Amino acid sequence: LFEVPSAALNADVFAKEVDFFSIGTNDLVQYTMAADRGNPQVSHFYQPTNRAVLKLVDMTMRAAEKAGIPVSVCGESASDPVLGVLWVGLGAKVLSMSSSYVPLIRKVLRSIELAEAREIAADAMALDGSQSAADVYAFVRDRLAARIPRLQELQSFFA
Repeated sequence: LFEVPSAALNADVFAKEVDFFSIGTNDLVQYTMAADRGNPQVSHFYQPTNRAVLKLVDMTMRAAEKAGIPVSVCGESASDPVLGVLWVGLGAKVLSMSSSYVPLIRKVLRSIELAEAREIAADAMALDGSQSAADVYAFVRDRLAARIPRLQELQSFFA
């Protein structure tokens, strides 16, 4: 389970020893950003689309792909349609979430081709390094909303 940056940084080594990877985004983001999402004093630093987090996730996905093993993503971010598409675009084969979010994520993922998700993810990873985490999230959201006009309505329905 990839929940700490050191595991992601060594993903290529672990890939030789295991049958699959699971990225625990809640802890990975918390430990990468040194920000507890439950602590109001630092929770604004809890940013799944921060470049550091994205690089660690991408590094893990690439190591798994090279080794021919699947990757699942669990944590709150898997239930966010914007992040779910980003994770699938980067290579996740499974998104693990609370059952109440499954209809939303299923609807969103069925509304977009895998090649489109990959293109969106690649474009997000290629953004200028000066982009904030909020900018990266907005970029992916806007690209997805162009494909799924009712995205915001769907999100509010399941929120």
